[in-house]
Amino acid sequence: MNITCKGCGAEYKLSYTRTIMRDKDRIHCECGHVIHSWNESKIWDAEPIRKQDSPLDGNG
Repeated sequence: MNITCKGCGAEYKLSYTRTIMRDKDRIHCECGHVIHSWNESKIWDAEPIRKQDSPLDGNG
């Protein structure tokens, strides 16, 4: 499953591992926004696909 950060537009590929115990946590984007939160028998992980270009990257 792919997800886009609502804060900066960066894209992430989400994957999970099933567990026996319930886990409650969240994943933050590099910009600080929460991109996914859960409260279930899974542990989620986010792999960056594409970072949003920064307007302050020195190319403008």
